[in-house]
Formats: sequence, structure tokens, C-alpha cells
Amino acid sequence: MITYENLVNTVKNRIPIFSDKYDEMIQKDIIDKESGNHIVFGYAFTPLMVDIIKKGDKENIELFFSILEEMSSSTDKRVTEVCDQSVIEALYDEFGDDIDKYMGEKTKEGLIAVKEYFY
Repeated sequence: MITYENLVNTVKNRIPIFSDKYDEMIQKDIIDKESGNHIVFGYAFTPLMVDIIKKGDKENIELFFSILEEMSSSTDKRVTEVCDQSVIEALYDEFGDDIDKYMGEKTKEGLIAVKEYFY
């Protein structure tokens, strides 16, 4: 199960292109290994996700949204907060309601919550 403490490492292990992006951002000193999960997801994960959606990279789109669904389903509320605030909100800002076509049930619930709270 994904927890706040293992979030970055779990996602790095499951999504190779995220792991590469994370390592690149560490090398460029944009983030560091002590950066919080919101920073890592806001600076590395979400921009990468936006890029793969724009490119139509179906395999990675499915992989990223699978991880988001797992994050949205976590019993660790801090994980769902990272998902909603650092990923779903940015995806909604970028793509609007079109983004829900990729989402699972729990991720859609997160989108509804984000829209109610922020918009």
C-alpha cells in the first residue's frame, strides 16, 4: 500500500520515466532528496504527466492514472492530499473536464472534491 513515507520511492519503482525525471531534477538541483512529496509531485510528476497526456502516450497515461487511482484509494489521507492538490488540481487547470476520461472511480471523486473546493 502507498503511504506518505514511501510515496516517492513507490512511484519511482513503478514508473521508470518518473524515476528518470526525478533523478534529472536532483542533478539539476531543482529538487533534493529531502523535498516534500508535494514539491516532488508538483515539480516532477505532474509536469511529466501533462507532457505524456499531450503527446498521447497511451501506455504511460494508463500507468500514471493507475498510480493516481491507487493514491486516491490510499487510507493515508496525506497521500490523497498530494494526489488531489499537487496532481489533480493541475491536471484540471490544464485540461478541464476532459481529464476525467482517464480517471478511475476514486480519482474522479478527487476531481469532484478539487472542483468544489477550488472552483
